[in-house]
Amino acid sequence: EAFGSKQSLPYMEHELSGNANSLQFCPYEDVLGIGHEYGFSSIVIPGSGEANIDALEVNPFETKRQRQESEVKQLLDRIPAELICFDANRIVKVEKKRNT
Repeated sequence: EAFGSKQSLPYMEHELSGNANSLQFCPYEDVLGIGHEYGFSSIVIPGSGEANIDALEVNPFETKRQRQESEVKQLLDRIPAELICFDANRIVKVEKKRNT
């Protein structure tokens, strides 16, 4: 079993030409960026980019506008249909633009 025993050796090793001062994974990629004394290095770490997607979210990659639209839709879905009504006479009236 994978979780039954403690790992005795490191998963990966990488030698740098200087001391590392920052690390950053690329989201949903198998790439690790390493900032060090002499610049920047990127290494591939297999399996690190596998997304652990939140199952409670419908779309974890949605934009701000998509999120706002879904919030409005959810609010409209809560309103009882009996409360949503319109005046048919008002809909058919169109104001004509006055030419001045």
